[in-house]
Amino acid sequence: MQLKQRYDWAIADEYLKEYLAEGKAYSYLCKIADRWSNAGRGDRSTACDSVIARIAPKYPAAIQGKVRTSITNDGYFIRWDLKDQQ
Repeated sequence: MQLKQRYDWAIADEYLKEYLAEGKAYSYLCKIADRWSNAGRGDRSTACDSVIARIAPKYPAAIQGKVRTSITNDGYFIRWDLKDQQ
């Protein structure tokens, strides 16, 4: 992993600590993932894995699989049926 890439992900990790509700930090994570998945530096699955590694553990184990699948298949978008959340 290149030094600049490590720094970018370190900053992304700090964003997650600063903005606990994920909203502001999530868009930054997606931008960093896209930056390092194009231009021959990686692929989309690597980018998704990087986002999943940071986001999925925040959710209960029962729905982590749903989060992983959604990020991978839907371009970082996590689909929720809000009726299931009650």
